[in-house]
Amino acid sequence: MPGMFAWVAAHALAIALFAILCYGTGRALIARLPCEDALLRAAIATGLGFCVFAQVLFVVASLGVLTPTVVFAILALMALTFLWSGGRSRPPAAEAAAATRGVALSFLAGDDSVRALLPESAEAVRALASETLHIPLSVAIANARLAAIDRILDRDAARHTNVRGVRAAQKPRRRELGRHGRIVQNALCMSGWQC
Repeated sequence: MPGMFAWVAAHALAIALFAILCYGTGRALIARLPCEDALLRAAIATGLGFCVFAQVLFVVASLGVLTPTVVFAILALMALTFLWSGGRSRPPAAEAAAATRGVALSFLAGDDSVRALLPESAEAVRALASETLHIPLSVAIANARLAAIDRILDRDAARHTNVRGVRAAQKPRRRELGRHGRIVQNALCMSGWQC
């Protein structure tokens, strides 16, 4: 009977170490994933680490080089990944969401629903930007986006080639449609926006 408990304890320890290695590998992969719940983050990381281990084993076995040495090398690499990911700091979910440019632009354009995700200085930045520009900030942001779209369309129209790289027989339909910015501005003018 004592031999059986030693066997169970040894295998339980091996499974626990493997789970920790899988967790470390998964944690390195989802470091920037915004997740408030630590238990959910641990579950996702462990499952992802196990999937990575299984896929690497599958590839190694497909190549015909699956040996105990290779498996131990993979486990050693997972241990290094676990140690590497442990020292890095991960931003909380709110800070990670606030780090995106889209949230900041939404707030600057007038969306107050994202205010809690931004630092205290965001209100001062919004006020300064509104005072500096001669048009509403939301219009300035929309104009900048339209200008970027127009540049992309101009580059595409300059190429005059189709997907296969063959010169097109006719000019693109860009002349018929006009500039993207004008289309949007005309739609805004028709809806009562001052142009």
